[in-house]
Formats: sequence, C-alpha cells, structure tokens
Amino acid sequence: MGITTELPSIYASNLTLAVCFVFMGAGLLLLRRISEPMPGPGYWTVGLFLNSVGFLCWAATVTEWNRQFFIAGELFHIIGFAVLVCGVYRFVGNSFKRRHLWYGILLAAEWTVAMLLMPHHRLWGFFLIMLCRTILFVWAGGVILKQAPRLYAAGRFLVGYGLTAWGIFALLVPFIWNLQWLRPLIIGLPAGLYVMVVMGMVLLMIEQMQARVEDSEERAQRLEGLLPICAVCKKIRDEQGQWHAIEGYIQHRSKAEFSHGICPECAKKLYPELDLYKK
Repeated sequence: MGITTELPSIYASNLTLAVCFVFMGAGLLLLRRISEPMPGPGYWTVGLFLNSVGFLCWAATVTEWNRQFFIAGELFHIIGFAVLVCGVYRFVGNSFKRRHLWYGILLAAEWTVAMLLMPHHRLWGFFLIMLCRTILFVWAGGVILKQAPRLYAAGRFLVGYGLTAWGIFALLVPFIWNLQWLRPLIIGLPAGLYVMVVMGMVLLMIEQMQARVEDSEERAQRLEGLLPICAVCKKIRDEQGQWHAIEGYIQHRSKAEFSHGICPECAKKLYPELDLYKK
C-alpha cells in the first residue's frame, strides 16, 4: 500500500498531538530554566518530547511500513510515560533504589509479551499494552496524592487525579475501541487528561517555587527582633533552648556565608610583636 492522497482523521490527530506535545515540552523546559533547580521537571520534559516522537511514528503508519511505525510509536510512548513517572517519583523527594530496576524489567517484559501477542490475539495484546499504562499512571498518581506536600493543593490535585483517571481509562480502551461512535472520545480524552496533568506539573513547579520563597522569608524573619546571646562566648539560643555558634545560627537561617579573619584590635592583642596593621 502506498501513501494515501488524503490523510485520515486519526492520523491527522496524531500529527496535531505531536506538535502540541512539543510545545508543552518546550514550555516546561523554559519554566525549568527560569526556576531554581528541582528534581522532576527535567524528566517531564524528556517524556513529553518522547511522546511527541511516538505520535509522529503513529501518524506515519499511513505508509506501507505500518507495523514498524506502530511498534516504534508504541516504544517511544511507553518509554516517555516511564520517564514521566520517574519525574513524579523524584519530584516528591524520593531516590531510586535497586528494586525499581527490577520493576522496570518486569514492566518491559510485560510490554514485550503484549507486542508479541498483538498479531495473534489483538484484544489481549492491546489489553496488556494498556495495562502497562495503567500500572504506571495509577502508581504515579498515588505517589503524588500521598507524598506531595498538602500546600501544593492545585498541582497535587491535577496531577494525582489526572494520572489516576488516565490509567483507569486506559484499561477500558481495548474493550470499547471497536465502537466507532466512541473513537473520538478514545483519542481525545487521553490527550485532554495529558494536558490536565501537564498543567498540574506547571502548578507544582510554581507552588514549589512559592514555598521556597516563603521559606526564605521565614528564615530571614528569624534573624529579626531580640536574639538571646551569651555575654561570654557569644552563642545564640534558639527557640528550642539549644545554644549555637553565631556563624552556624545565621547560616542555617539565611543565605549568608562567613570567611574568617582578624580585626586590627584583636591582631594587636594576639600578635603585638608582628605589628600586622602598622601604618
């Protein structure tokens, strides 16, 4: 089969989604560059770009290399989704452990079995492919809802519930795909949920930046007012009654750093024979 003269609507949709995902990824990249470094958004950007390539591959299935482009598109998508989920996991402050490598290997094995099953049992192969998405999205949604700080209310809601709804819907897609009147919903709803999740990611970044600013202001305010200081050793007492060296107390509550030297008066007392500050 050669290239068709008129692009079917489903492939035109894939091209449109590819462009949209590139712009969303570029927007996240720009926001990440102007914000303080934080774990997570870099993964999200890469995931969006990988998904965009996946949509381009799916759009290319109008050529005679149908199967190859479908497999390539699915591969870019599942890797993109995995990278996005890794970003969610890192954003809430978690670090990767050895068990996560085994989880990834098991998921990759399940995806490979699904792709091998597709030519022979399309329904069950399709179901297993969507099951990979369900596992990733529902797990990531639960991570955000359980571990993201409560003060990230808007972003936490959009990302957490958006990913969960996306995962649940993915599980239903294989069973309703043959219903022609639902095809627009099957294509449009996941894209809408993805946009919802990306908007939530942007809000999470903004809310985290706001939290950092408020924390900096709070630390700065701790240096205002009366400070209980020892008249002999000059240590400062904190709110819990603990005594700290003045350098450590200020560094912990502000961005100030110290370099040590000797003032002229102390130099004369300690090293009178050197006369370090002789005019």
